Amino acid sequence: MSARRLSSVILGLSGAFTVVGIGLIGVTLSVPQSATDWGFRGFPALFAITFSTVGWVIARRQPGNALGWLFGSVGLLSAAAVLCQGYAFFGEIAHPGSLPLAVWAAWLYSWTWIPTITLAGVHALLIFPDGHLPGPGWRVVAWLGAAIAVVVSAGIALTPGPLQNFAVLRNPIGVGPTIDPAVQSAGIGALGATMAAAASTLVLRFRNSTGIARQQLKWIAFAAVLVAVSLAPSGLYSNSTGLIPKLAQLVVIVAFASVPVAVGIAVLRYRLYDIDLLINRTAVYGSVTVVLAALFAAANIGVQRLLESVTGQSSDLVTAGLAVTAALSFAPLRRAVRPIVDRLLPSRALLTLLFVDIVGSTEAIVELGDARWQPLLARFRAVVRQELGRHGGREVNTAGDAFGGDMSPGTWRSAGGSSGCYAARLSGFGGTLDQVISNDLASEGGLVVTIGAGDAGFETNGCGTWTKVS
Repeated sequence: MSARRLSSVILGLSGAFTVVGIGLIGVTLSVPQSATDWGFRGFPALFAITFSTVGWVIARRQPGNALGWLFGSVGLLSAAAVLCQGYAFFGEIAHPGSLPLAVWAAWLYSWTWIPTITLAGVHALLIFPDGHLPGPGWRVVAWLGAAIAVVVSAGIALTPGPLQNFAVLRNPIGVGPTIDPAVQSAGIGALGATMAAAASTLVLRFRNSTGIARQQLKWIAFAAVLVAVSLAPSGLYSNSTGLIPKLAQLVVIVAFASVPVAVGIAVLRYRLYDIDLLINRTAVYGSVTVVLAALFAAANIGVQRLLESVTGQSSDLVTAGLAVTAALSFAPLRRAVRPIVDRLLPSRALLTLLFVDIVGSTEAIVELGDARWQPLLARFRAVVRQELGRHGGREVNTAGDAFGGDMSPGTWRSAGGSSGCYAARLSGFGGTLDQVISNDLASEGGLVVTIGAGDAGFETNGCGTWTKVS
């Protein structure tokens, strides 16, 4: 299976799990949640949508970047958590005995949040943004985080007594002594410490970075600090009830949701990945999930009330059938919604391209000789790269003294050249006159050109270095 197809399979599974889980939760909202259950019902859906979508984009565009697959895994685990929560609540709380293995779904939900937050809060921070650890020594932090996650998960999964987040249910495989709440809090605190260590790598990357990379790291570093800090109060109140513990849990939810949001902002402002595609797919999958969940809930309520008026009882079989129908409708509805979203939020955007070279370079090579020409060419490339980095441009290709890159919309001034300066704004690249939006030629000195957001390209010759003035 290709990387692109595998990433789509992961996203599709996340979407289907989320739709069915939210649907089951929606039809049981009238049944109150236990005060000791963590968070609010259905909150993992937020992580499922954001992490899955961002991971899908990265995995498709950069399959060699482990960050995309890690984000996809976090999204899939979150979607599975939504499904387990909805399934268990429906089958054991709202309608006891109506669904098989519902207590096992509750058991899975009680501990799978540990590996989820470890992947997002430790390993994702360690490998952002290129998918590699900052150095061999950081493998210790990665393995330590994984080890703590295994120990804490096993402790929760095997402890006898009430299930975590489903206090009214008993652990179906509880063995050994009950773990003291203080020990569990210590484990969560140790996990928080590894997250703080992972966040410190971003600080090191930030100190050693320049230009765009530095700006990108600001956002994820902010999210990393939020995640690490949020775990402390949540750990202290992990076994408490009341307003303050719920507020502490809400802070954790917001902090973890900020991780994919931070990556999205880095993409949006600094083109780390393909932001136009990211926004488009988020809108598509988010809207499909919301529509299916709403239709499922409305249909189930309507059909059950109709059955109750006719037969005097509801039907769990009808609910299961509607859930399967909603899951099977995900792909067809996505195909129907996508053209609408594509018109409103195009998945591709035009870039303004800039091509520069050294006028008379062939004659200069003959006159100077290769030994003197190479330092001049290196200096030319360094100046172009410096200006591209300063103005948010991106190097596309080089061939001899020719350079290709992109220029952001705005007003630009050229330094000018001895043989005249020509510049043209283009609406396309067919080479015809009707694709020239405007052009200008200065026999001496430079030009001032305003590039529009809708320009497809920019042609220049003999103008020297361009500098953005506004």
